[in-house]
Amino acid sequence: MSHFKNVQTFGKLTGICTGYGGSYKPGKQHLQANALAALSKSTQQIMNRVNEAQSNFDHAISKRKRGFDDLRKVSMAVVQLLKANGTDPFTLQYAIAHSRKINGVYKIRPQPKTGEAGTEEILVGYSTGKGMIATIEAFARLIALVEKEPLYASSEEAFSVPGLRTMLATIQDLNEAVVAAEIQLKDARRKRDLVLYSGQKSLYATAMAVKQYVRAVFGYNSSQHQELVQLTFYRP
Repeated sequence: MSHFKNVQTFGKLTGICTGYGGSYKPGKQHLQANALAALSKSTQQIMNRVNEAQSNFDHAISKRKRGFDDLRKVSMAVVQLLKANGTDPFTLQYAIAHSRKINGVYKIRPQPKTGEAGTEEILVGYSTGKGMIATIEAFARLIALVEKEPLYASSEEAFSVPGLRTMLATIQDLNEAVVAAEIQLKDARRKRDLVLYSGQKSLYATAMAVKQYVRAVFGYNSSQHQELVQLTFYRP
């Protein structure tokens, strides 16, 4: 939020300095009123690009989330179909393991009681891997298992092997779209930070220099200086 405030405040500073007319005439070109107006306009454009990149990233995240929600539902349905088709227990065990990695569910494991005979049932978190790549990999392995299972059959296109392959490709595309959008967002933020905070001609440095110039020319107690003192800029 401080970036946005800085840009908005700089616009006010530009307007104030422009209003001084001929009495505001710094020797350094980048402090002159026309240069301030150009910088103000360019930073507004940069903020618009950051906002657009953020919106694209949020949209890509939202689409991927919906896609992965569908993926989890399909993976559980595939396991049920394997059971219904009479798949052998060993193959079914692997299918369940892949589905659990996709869904991140908990399973019950028997654990020995401390100092007592027998066992008790406790909830133990199942490892879900790291992020979306691990989920995609688990789904790909589930598809590979289904492809080799001769008893697997589905009249539903979404649960057929071609349908599962299509979903895998869709999920991969959605994830790649998020990665691309994130790269664009980071690039937009980097360019924003360069213009706003890096170097003597950045927005922040320029604003500080303008304040110093007005104080030197008009005086500390002048109305001009007091007007600019009220404008606050933040540096991250």
